[in-house]
Amino acid sequence: MKYKTSTILIVLCLTAALATQSNDARYSFRVSGKVIFRKNQSPAGATVYVMGTRPINGRIPWVHAAKDGTFSIEFSDLPDDFRLCAHPGETGGLLPLARTPHDANKMAIKLSCTKDFRLDRDHRDERVELKLK
Repeated sequence: MKYKTSTILIVLCLTAALATQSNDARYSFRVSGKVIFRKNQSPAGATVYVMGTRPINGRIPWVHAAKDGTFSIEFSDLPDDFRLCAHPGETGGLLPLARTPHDANKMAIKLSCTKDFRLDRDHRDERVELKLK
């Protein structure tokens, strides 16, 4: 009797686990480009973030740009609308955010962002030129 009950419980657990798996397809995406600041100068070590309409796998992918301003970020996610944002300094991945709108107005350096672009099954690679303010 214990053997049958255990077998039934295992089958039910496996069935429930398979039923809750998402059928949404994840794809590998790459966003690359160059960060430009003031009269076509490229800031060494600018921090570049990829942001979607929701966190990407629970995080925000980021990278420090090379000395010539070039960067490449690879991540896997569901198809979505994304944008790139950059900060001219090395932030170690921390977003420079303000607590209130009043504090945001006092920030000397703000994030600069691109317009939204779509990454999906047919468009997995995006090349972007990001101009900092």
